[in-house]
Amino acid sequence: MSTIKTGKFATIFFIICTHLICLNVPAEALSVRHHIFNAGKDLFKMVISPFKGVLVTGPQNVHKAYVDEMSQSDKPELRHHLFGIWRAPGEELKGAVDGVVDTFKFGGDFLKEVISIPFSD
Repeated sequence: MSTIKTGKFATIFFIICTHLICLNVPAEALSVRHHIFNAGKDLFKMVISPFKGVLVTGPQNVHKAYVDEMSQSDKPELRHHLFGIWRAPGEELKGAVDGVVDTFKFGGDFLKEVISIPFSD
């Protein structure tokens, strides 16, 4: 920094900042209509998430775990089948927990959208 004088550094910094500001796409605020649409989508996803976790994500986890157990050895034995079945309730519960977590995530997004309407964000 000793080779660059303070005036030159300030000029270069100003030019770089000016270009960055000018090159950005202008940001536009969402309208109330868009906030309502986004809030509606988030509310729908919030209601559907537990069902998706139990009925979609959980069975996918169970299937993946069972296939992983079967593919661990060249010759699957009874113990591999039993351990794959033993893992099923835990994998289903993990899917249910994922659904509940998504419910809270979408609930928070819904509240943020609703709060944005009166405060013109």
